Amino acid sequence: MSSLKVKFNHLNAWVYDRTQGRVGGSFGGHRVLLLTTTGRTSGLPRRTPVQYEEVDGEKLIVAAAGGAPEAPQWFRNIEADPGVMVQTGGRLWSARAKVAEPGERDELWRRLIELNPLLDKVQIRAGREIPVVRLVPAGEE
Repeated sequence: MSSLKVKFNHLNAWVYDRTQGRVGGSFGGHRVLLLTTTGRTSGLPRRTPVQYEEVDGEKLIVAAAGGAPEAPQWFRNIEADPGVMVQTGGRLWSARAKVAEPGERDELWRRLIELNPLLDKVQIRAGREIPVVRLVPAGEE
């Protein structure tokens, strides 16, 4: 990831946190949350703004990385440690990030495309199947 994008993500996360999502809480007409993972090599907390959609009351994020050929760093971190912290607006909660299995992923992807048709183009640009991640609140696993 370019250093400019890293700086933008840090700034966006800082502003989002300070304003409880009133600024930085949406991008391109879609809601944004702050996802805190544990760095797989550093062991340090890593906070990233991520677009999400809600399907049947469940928050879903996709490891699109804007259509890059590789998954974003936050996705690699949850593969190593699925325990995450999520901030939606002013609410901070712990969750388990669960990567959707193939059959489940297909149905969720169809629903996500209905909510955000651009995801289909992003997947084509990426040249890979983009993982769908369910954010399951702690205690509801």
